[in-house]
Amino acid sequence: MSDIKTTPVDPRMAWDGAELQQTSGWIDTVDAAEFDELRRAADRLPSDPAQWPCYGPGELPLPTFGARIARMADELENGRGFILMRGLDTRGSEAELRRWYWVIGAHFGEMVAQNAKGDLIAEVTDRGGRYGEDPHARGYTSNAEMRFHSDVADVVSLLCVRAAAEGGESEIVSTMTIYNRLLDEAPHVLETLYRGFNYYVRLTETAPGGEEKGRVGPVRDAAYIHADGRLTGGINPQSIRSLPEVTGEPIPAEELEALETVERIAESPGLSLRFAMRPGDLLLVDNYMVLHKRTQFVDFPEPSRKRLLLRLWLNLHNGRALPVCSAKAIHREAFGRPAKARTNLPGS
Repeated sequence: MSDIKTTPVDPRMAWDGAELQQTSGWIDTVDAAEFDELRRAADRLPSDPAQWPCYGPGELPLPTFGARIARMADELENGRGFILMRGLDTRGSEAELRRWYWVIGAHFGEMVAQNAKGDLIAEVTDRGGRYGEDPHARGYTSNAEMRFHSDVADVVSLLCVRAAAEGGESEIVSTMTIYNRLLDEAPHVLETLYRGFNYYVRLTETAPGGEEKGRVGPVRDAAYIHADGRLTGGINPQSIRSLPEVTGEPIPAEELEALETVERIAESPGLSLRFAMRPGDLLLVDNYMVLHKRTQFVDFPEPSRKRLLLRLWLNLHNGRALPVCSAKAIHREAFGRPAKARTNLPGS
């Protein structure tokens, strides 16, 4: 367990949603010239998406927009921990969207496999998943509400292609702000949060309704780590609450108290930032600084109008160092896709 940080986190990282809601400074609008540059870079990608991991910033240059993305990446890791880009043109084919979306991702970091099939670009759309009822179900395949959580990569990125008829709003909250509240309101739970939680891991992506059980994660996952002078946060309550499915035992009382305290503070009025993503919006969230959620949604009746977001999980080029034996470092290594040598480009 790392040393417990006893001083508040810098306000630049520990923001209040109610204050941000009064401004638009957290929205980065992409202009036409930047988007044209993005499309030109996307034209360099081969037709086979299986070869795309060979292409990084060097092969997909963005002479002007690239510098802006670098500033955004710094904001993700060393600032407020999230970015909302607005104004990306999603009127092209889905194949075109995937190409320029990959270029953006490649400038932020390395893509991470998101499921047992190894998908690097996932479709967030309702496929009838029973998230919240079946511990094997994935939230991104359902229309259910998803509570505040973090994912396993450095960053989760969501590109809105089509919005829902009703609902599906995004909400984010700073784990750094939660930490400052914990220092004031519930310092007694910090040791438990630093010690971390056992958590549920699925055995397969397609385990049928409860017939197969998952397993306990390899090491406890700390909700907070204080190392090298910086605080790292992140927690997935659903994976913790699903653990009795494996163990047959209740979550220890002190762990349940710590978990519920984090959730209570996260849901405090004015702490989070809530917004409706519109087509062409791209949200990037640093999982070590910000939790995210979405509201339940209802789709349009026409299949062609169903809510659709494209998702990337990214390990940042400028990502922080993590203690090598921590669950977060193990997740980064296990889910990360090693970068291929640039000299192995197709045709080189």
